[in-house]
Amino acid sequence: MIAERYFNGSSRLRFVSVVLAALALTLGFGALSTVDAQNADTWKLTTGSMSVARRHAAVTPLLDGRVLIVGGNNPAAPTTTQPLASAEIYDPATDTFAPTGSMAVGRTLHTATLLPDGRVLVAGGWNPVADASIASAEIYNPATGTFGPTGSMNAARAQHTATLLQSGRVLIAAGWITGPSASAELYDPGAGTFTPTGALVGVRNTHTATLLQNGNVLVAGGFGTLGALATAELYNPAAGTFATTTGSMLNGRGSHAATRTASGDVLIVGGEPAAASQETYSAASGTFGSAATIGTGPTLNWPTTTLLEFGFVLIAGGNEGANANWSGTFAPTPNAYLAFTGGSFGTGSMNAGGQWG
Repeated sequence: MIAERYFNGSSRLRFVSVVLAALALTLGFGALSTVDAQNADTWKLTTGSMSVARRHAAVTPLLDGRVLIVGGNNPAAPTTTQPLASAEIYDPATDTFAPTGSMAVGRTLHTATLLPDGRVLVAGGWNPVADASIASAEIYNPATGTFGPTGSMNAARAQHTATLLQSGRVLIAAGWITGPSASAELYDPGAGTFTPTGALVGVRNTHTATLLQNGNVLVAGGFGTLGALATAELYNPAAGTFATTTGSMLNGRGSHAATRTASGDVLIVGGEPAAASQETYSAASGTFGSAATIGTGPTLNWPTTTLLEFGFVLIAGGNEGANANWSGTFAPTPNAYLAFTGGSFGTGSMNAGGQWG
């Protein structure tokens, strides 16, 4: 059975940046249909709620400012019910949720990536009833509110990463196939096809993959065959290859979060087992450093991170448990922090309890 660990992507948004952070933590992981929005160091529940509670949904900001929430599974019976194929749209202008078209295939632990033309690539995922990863992919068209078919991945995978490259292609890296994987492939939106690219140096899932300013992708941490990884790799799109970075992270971690900061460096926070720590990757030197403790205790397993307009990174939610799986017991935290290189400080707490995986 797949371990229930998951990567959170992060995006730099404008008006909806902190709303997305709240959506990602409450919709993507929590057994809740309500969400929090954050403003002026306070949190408030949104006026509307989702039509159904979702666990491990994918949350993607659209070009028009709305947010797509797609898939996931039933938090009350995560292993005995089919994953959700339904999707809905959150509109921050009206503070409401509305149903949109459904996918052809229900999926959880998948990725949903905004493409340059405004469509969304939904790829892979997990079916807990079949106990199997998914190879298929679908395209969401916001103009019509419908999902349509596209090519399938070369390997069925879940808990992978999907990173939009500067070329407009999408890098699909590693994840869980029948165990942690090192394979990678590229999606071409114009052709609607996936093609293999160079493999990672080491197998991993529940890692992070962050686009750097120079166009390379930093892949960090995750879980390998022997546990949490401290290693990191760089993908070079021009060469189509992965190579190890100059240094490894100071702490092995998986199910963490990573965000490129305004300086071009990458802030890495939380994860298992280094849940209450953060560190920074220097894009200039290719090394990790600036370790710091966040909050008090292991409260940042599966956090969300969002780069705000003024340069801080909003870290929200997390799970106080460790070594989580499908049948584990969790203690979601409502804590939130504003982080910067080398430190962080707390903000007001969320109302809805936080997130968990």
